[in-house]
Amino acid sequence: RHPLFIFVVILYLSDALGDIAALTFAPMSVVAPTAALTVPVSSVMAFFAFGERPGVVGVLGTVLVMVGSAGGILFGSREEADHDVHEVLGLFLEHSFLAFVVVDVALMAACLALVVAWRGRSRCMVIKKTSSGG
Repeated sequence: RHPLFIFVVILYLSDALGDIAALTFAPMSVVAPTAALTVPVSSVMAFFAFGERPGVVGVLGTVLVMVGSAGGILFGSREEADHDVHEVLGLFLEHSFLAFVVVDVALMAACLALVVAWRGRSRCMVIKKTSSGG
């Protein structure tokens, strides 16, 4: 096995322990968005460890993750609340949550469509270059 892989697994496990410890000091609404920061950190580490250079889509995705994480930390609720199962199920049925789910799914579908279109266009360009180069 690659020694760097073992090192990464150890870091991943220590991150989980750090998250557990962080939950004793701050509410989940503050701690959870910080977990998303593993995406940009992984991108930077992949560059230095493996020489991987992210493409335009990778950079855009990383920036979106960072902005979303910062937004969750800045504007997330700071209050700690105890809810029973019925209250939690009721929260899922509120109009604001349902609107969030609809908008979120629409944005994900739009992003997926853009990625598929972009990759399809890139493949078409490669096929045209190889077929017309002969």
